[in-house]
Amino acid sequence: MLMDLVSDRELAETILDIPFHYHLTAAKKLTEIGVDMVWVGDDIGAQNSMIVSPDMWRSIFKPRWTSVLIRGQIDQSQSQDRL
Repeated sequence: MLMDLVSDRELAETILDIPFHYHLTAAKKLTEIGVDMVWVGDDIGAQNSMIVSPDMWRSIFKPRWTSVLIRGQIDQSQSQDRL
């Protein structure tokens, strides 16, 4: 997978979209039922540094996590409005 990020980025992004859509759906459903907190994590770090370059993280991973977290915030604020 790490090699594909460099050699076949389209394939890598297609593969990354699978867990992204899962997490996005889970965040949406969890906030719909009114949970107070959703824990997320991603293993992007090694012992002393990131596994990918900061630029690669910003261009590939950050937009996906931002979508999941913002979606959860939007859903949570809408849930609060209904209370």
